[in-house]
Amino acid sequence: LKGTYIGDNSALSEIVSTVVGEQGYEYIELQTKNEPYGLIVHTTPATIEQLQLKLALYVFALVQNADYVQFEMNGQHEVIQKSDLEKEYQIDFKSIQDEETLNSIYAELTESNDYPVVFNTTQEHVYKILFNARARAIKQPGIIDIFNPQFEFDLDGETYYLWINDQSAVLVKVSDSHSWYKLSNEDFAELQKMLSEEILVITGEIIEIKGNRLYVEETDAIQNNGQYDSA
Repeated sequence: LKGTYIGDNSALSEIVSTVVGEQGYEYIELQTKNEPYGLIVHTTPATIEQLQLKLALYVFALVQNADYVQFEMNGQHEVIQKSDLEKEYQIDFKSIQDEETLNSIYAELTESNDYPVVFNTTQEHVYKILFNARARAIKQPGIIDIFNPQFEFDLDGETYYLWINDQSAVLVKVSDSHSWYKLSNEDFAELQKMLSEEILVITGEIIEIKGNRLYVEETDAIQNNGQYDSA
């Protein structure tokens, strides 16, 4: 599909469905009347932040005149500009000739996030929140790209991956990557609260959430009556 143009709706639909899956988006729009030319993707909660970046990389490498990719969900939008990626990461999209090179670039851009961060579910309040989130989540069909999950945790002998942003959360059972789970609004709010208001001790490290960014640092930990704090 290399050499595609923004006006080719069929080719753009194929690129989007290949990267995020048919369950990952509702429909696309093509901005072709005026420059800059771009692709607008109306996404579902299955399209996590990492998949947005991956799709943008594919579009910029394959679509000659694509200047930006815009993601829309629940009235909010996020835009990834081709020029920003070229400038910040010195990516020459015209020189990319194969999928292996593209995936290598994607891996380099995402490995610095230190994913996944492993929840310590021996902490009772953490276990309770994650247990309820899993129990009340609604199973959805569709294959999820489980590359670079944000969080990982074990519950009752099963390993789960979790992605969360400021709008939604997606849960995947590692042994069943052909489906995903949409968290209830209540459990999504509980997870947001836990991540934004607490500093959690996770596998010997502490993690602090500021906005949508993760900050992890080595520390010694002291346990006081079931509560954890940095030394």
